[in-house]
Amino acid sequence: MDAVIIQVVLFSTVGACVYMFRSLRRRVKRQQCSRAKAVLWYAGASFLPLILFLLLFFATVGLEELTGAAWISELFARSLIPVGAIATGLALMANLAFAVTLAMMRTGSRP
Repeated sequence: MDAVIIQVVLFSTVGACVYMFRSLRRRVKRQQCSRAKAVLWYAGASFLPLILFLLLFFATVGLEELTGAAWISELFARSLIPVGAIATGLALMANLAFAVTLAMMRTGSRP
C-alpha cells in the first residue's frame, strides 16, 4: 500500500504539471488569463500532490501518537525525504520551464 502511495504522488505530480501546462498555456495564448496569474496557478497545481502527501504523512503520524498503534510502515516513514525531494525538484523544474515558455510566447492576434 505504501509503495502505491509513493508512486501516486510522483505520477500525479507529473500529470498535474503536464495538464496545467497545456491548459494554462492555451489560456494565456488566447488572452483569457494574465501571465502572472498563470504562473501562480501553475505553481499551486504543481505542488498540490506534494502538499497532500505531506498532510497524509502528518495525519498518520498524529493518529499513531494518539492511538499508540502502528499506522505508518517503515517504508512510508523512510520515503518522506526522498519523495519530498523528488516531487519538489520536479515541480520546481516544471515551474521554471513554464515561466520560460510564457516569457517566450507571443499572445494576441497575429498580423
